[in-house]
Amino acid sequence: MKKHYQKYCMHLTYAIISSSTFLFTTKTFSQEKLKITPEFSKQIIEKYQVESFKIFPVTIKAFEDKSIIYVMSENPVELNVLSGDFIKLPDNYMLSNKEIPNRFMKNELFTEKNESYQNLGGTFDRFPIIKKISTDELFYVMSNKFMGQLEVETDQFNFKNLGNTVEYKTWKTKYLTLLQSAQTNVNTCNAIIKKHTYLNRLGQKRYDSDKFTKQEKLSFNKNLDSLNEKLKTIGDLEDNRDFLAFYNNKVSTVEATKSYALSSFYNSTSRSY
Repeated sequence: MKKHYQKYCMHLTYAIISSSTFLFTTKTFSQEKLKITPEFSKQIIEKYQVESFKIFPVTIKAFEDKSIIYVMSENPVELNVLSGDFIKLPDNYMLSNKEIPNRFMKNELFTEKNESYQNLGGTFDRFPIIKKISTDELFYVMSNKFMGQLEVETDQFNFKNLGNTVEYKTWKTKYLTLLQSAQTNVNTCNAIIKKHTYLNRLGQKRYDSDKFTKQEKLSFNKNLDSLNEKLKTIGDLEDNRDFLAFYNNKVSTVEATKSYALSSFYNSTSRSY
């Protein structure tokens, strides 16, 4: 009957962690926009002592069967070519330094998913391909340390500035409005419960919903149902882990776990018949 408990246990754990520790997640890390400038790249290299590496343009070769392969160009480009907004393709790619008949072209970039990779033998370094959003140009960046630290620095910058975005402000307004409205539902139910609360033989507080008046039953059930619907929407909003982490990082633990408290009330409360 109650479907919120497991989900909100997860949210409680997440809220406690993110409210006390820096935590930033991305929905699809490989598709996160990376804003790169030559100056930023140089800062990354100096700050993290990244060893010298090469960057090669990548072309796409298409075949009649509509399949495609990535082929690395022969000549590398300078670091300052990486300027603009980029995304990183999902996989890291290995390089075939020479043509392997019936398997790979020279300079072909491939992953373990490629059937021709099976039983190939040997070891291969794997590096990412990034795509410039404005031109669709592709580049093979032969340094995992550089790309890794670039992503870390980008995440940290995005996290610090997330609160200034229109998207987050809209999310926060909806979230707080729902929490407040859901709390009103809980308060209404608790007010009715309080009227019919008694102490049992063990001194524990109990209430008898059978003693609710007809009007109280209608109000109680209406508010409980309304709470249920709001919890569903709250859960959908909390699925945006970036916004939730940023919010939890800025508020007290009590505020960060408010949705869990609301859900706990719902899951421990039954409709009145």
